[in-house]
Amino acid sequence: MQTTRHQLGRRARRTVLVTHIAAAGTWLGMDVVMGVLVLVAGTSASPTTQAVAYRALEMVVTVPLVVAAVLTAATGMVLGLGSRYGLVRYWWVTVKVIITAVLITLVLVLLRPGVREAAERGEAVLGGGDAVLAVGDLIFPPIVSTAAVLFAIVLSVVKPWGRTRPTPAVAGTWSETASDGADRTPHPADDVAAVAEQPGRTRRTPVRRRPSRSPR
Repeated sequence: MQTTRHQLGRRARRTVLVTHIAAAGTWLGMDVVMGVLVLVAGTSASPTTQAVAYRALEMVVTVPLVVAAVLTAATGMVLGLGSRYGLVRYWWVTVKVIITAVLITLVLVLLRPGVREAAERGEAVLGGGDAVLAVGDLIFPPIVSTAAVLFAIVLSVVKPWGRTRPTPAVAGTWSETASDGADRTPHPADDVAAVAEQPGRTRRTPVRRRPSRSPR
């Protein structure tokens, strides 16, 4: 049973591809900004500077980072489903999907609550109160997210590892798929040509003998 693949048109694919690249670049840029703000909050000797850094970090992580990550995932899924690569047909696409899903989950479950807590402590300091402004575990998200997004970008360019499953063979024949995905299925005519090209093999034409006549 053959399945119909709905491929994107050239204009639609270019539009989605540009959106995907822009969203992924925005995501990567926000990871860098997040790292700079965490570095400032962790190294500054001024409580006011630390508090402002935490407030700015909340502005970056709460909405923009989530929107960029979700848009990257959505456009990536559209590109995969609208092309021959699919979502689980090739290893590099599958790994990218897993990386994106894990990062978005970590942002929603762990990063946003931690950043909000740090921003509340910063707001208390700006209001004249007293609070601990240590960075703590916030140092890890910028490092992990930046490395993971860069690795996903490299996968998109290199496209390593080939298919997750070998190409199914056609009934009555056998199939061999190369590492680059090219089909190496032999054709029956190849066997005939191979026999014809063997040295010493000549085609013999049968000699038709005439019947002998009896003497009169």
